[in-house]
Amino acid sequence: MFRTRGWNQEEWDATSERLRERGLLDGDGELTEAGVALRAGVESETDRLDRAPYEHLGAEGVVRLTELATGFARRALAAGAFPGICSARARDGTRRTAP
Repeated sequence: MFRTRGWNQEEWDATSERLRERGLLDGDGELTEAGVALRAGVESETDRLDRAPYEHLGAEGVVRLTELATGFARRALAAGAFPGICSARARDGTRRTAP
């Protein structure tokens, strides 16, 4: 995952160590209870902050936005905008992973 974020191994390791020191990661690099709680809080706050534009659009507007965004995302993926981080289904239904 660190490669998809533009980090090198040294940066990833240093950050992981800081998260362990804060009690958010365990020795295996998994979230602790505190880490799970922090992540849940961040997700909840993100959802709350993200809600207003969708409420403004209404159900029909969200459907249309999804149609537009899906087409855009597919074109961007096909053009290689997300190298090495995305998986997609080929036209024949098989799963392929970008190199």
